[in-house]
Amino acid sequence: MRIKIPALVLCLVALGFAAQAQAQCVPTDQISPNPNPVGNTILMYSSAAPRCNALNPFDNFGDIRGEGLPLSNYGTLNNSGVISIAAPLDNYGALNNSGGLGVNGSYLSNYGTFNNSGTAGGTSNVTVNQVGGTLNNYGQMGNSFYSNAGTWNNYGEVVSDAGATNSGVFNNYAGGRVRSDSNPLTNSGVLNNYFGGTVESGGYPLNNTGMLNNAGSLYANTINNSGQFSVLASGAANTYNYVQTAGTTRVDGTLRGFVNINGGILQGTGNIDRRFNEEQTVSVTVNGGTIAPGNSTGTLTILGNYTQTALGTFQAEIGGLIAGTQHNVLAVSGTATLAGTLIVLLYDLGSGIFSPHAGDTFDILTAEDIIGGFSTLSLAALGADLAWQVSYLYDISGTTDAVRLSVMSVANPIPEPEIYAMMLAGLGVLGFVARLKKRQVAAA
Repeated sequence: MRIKIPALVLCLVALGFAAQAQAQCVPTDQISPNPNPVGNTILMYSSAAPRCNALNPFDNFGDIRGEGLPLSNYGTLNNSGVISIAAPLDNYGALNNSGGLGVNGSYLSNYGTFNNSGTAGGTSNVTVNQVGGTLNNYGQMGNSFYSNAGTWNNYGEVVSDAGATNSGVFNNYAGGRVRSDSNPLTNSGVLNNYFGGTVESGGYPLNNTGMLNNAGSLYANTINNSGQFSVLASGAANTYNYVQTAGTTRVDGTLRGFVNINGGILQGTGNIDRRFNEEQTVSVTVNGGTIAPGNSTGTLTILGNYTQTALGTFQAEIGGLIAGTQHNVLAVSGTATLAGTLIVLLYDLGSGIFSPHAGDTFDILTAEDIIGGFSTLSLAALGADLAWQVSYLYDISGTTDAVRLSVMSVANPIPEPEIYAMMLAGLGVLGFVARLKKRQVAAA
């Protein structure tokens, strides 16, 4: 069941609690006794009831309960008992919870430091870590909605019933788990999911317009990226659909799911593969964006099919002769269907911009089958009497096809037009025969 957040609470989140002013805790509003012993209950149910803490520390071993009256902490509030209120809880000091903390039908807003090693949650509520606030979770947190604009360090479990937003810095460390059971996860700040950490958006999207660095495990029905999304070498991002409209996707680990690059750049040295327990072949489509395998150099592997439309761009960087080490490669296990633009750049590996020589070759794309070709070429300038040649070669190694860049000497005489036409016709026949043989072998 999807839990609806009260409109007033959502309004407060959207405004960043701009109207919330830090007041003072006057002595008559100070909760007491201190310490509050086991078995004793402090009640906040009337306008004359105590409603704040300014002591350093105030130790609660018993119960603090209330409804309608906000509880504000300006000092150090240590709770190993139970705090349960149906009203706002504002923390401007240090709130240390090792017991049970529940805010129902309202919000918990942290401007100071909130350390949770117990359980913190409630029903139909919001937890907001404000700008300048620090929230360290070592226990369990279960709320309807989370919003982070400060620094949130998670070592425990955070479960949301109504989604979450991050515009600050959220660090999910090893053993940490963040899960949304309803509504999207949205990141416009910095989200670091470290090795051993897990982020789950369930059957809902994960929307990233900020910086997301994943070295752990990440699960989402759909990932929408227009910021910087990185899958580090130890990381795996699992989705049905990955859609990028702008920004950068860097895959050095494993990205699982169908990938559509409609803007921005796709790069990296990792793998793009199908989801676990899925038999449908994955596909990567570049339509309006750029694929630049490697990180300047390196090999990006697609364990499926690759399609580049007329609006797509393939960027090759050449820094030497060794494939995957000195120039980038896109390795496709299935079919590569090509159109659009090919850009070739010469790269500096540390000893100056690479200068190719006549006879040098570079296989920048390999696939089981190649269909079509690039319609627009933007090729780096070469030395005098040198020119690029782009070739689409079939079965260069077993059944593997390749797009090969060759450096040709243009000092040699150019064949007569009739001879040149015959050469092209002969190459076309050879290509047809090679492809026919491949299909026959596949059919057998």
